[in-house]
Amino acid sequence: MEITATRAVALTLDGLKRIRTLKGLLASLLVFNLIDIIATLAVVLSGLAIEANPVMAEALSLGPVIFCLAKLSLVSLGVMIIWRHRHRPAAMFAGGVACAAYTFVMLVHVKGAALASLHSGLLPQ
Repeated sequence: MEITATRAVALTLDGLKRIRTLKGLLASLLVFNLIDIIATLAVVLSGLAIEANPVMAEALSLGPVIFCLAKLSLVSLGVMIIWRHRHRPAAMFAGGVACAAYTFVMLVHVKGAALASLHSGLLPQ
């Protein structure tokens, strides 16, 4: 199949849109990671919850600073690997799956905050 100049421009623009979308997904992951760190430390250190991820629970047992460094490092490494392969279709898939997983984690934190508020009497029952 011969690629015309018009088709080549269309392919390039489509690729740029995918990369822009992936960039947004990966930026969201980094923001979600920071929110997750803060929320996790708040509920775990206050005794309201435990860290569900066994790897991160072990890091947290070594202290909050180690936990933060480990979480920031691991998520940032994953983001860098996905970005490095941004021109491959699998990168968009991986970014989407990771973002969906972190969206679920954010929903768990919101549900936990709502339950804690109900328990403490901050929200009407």
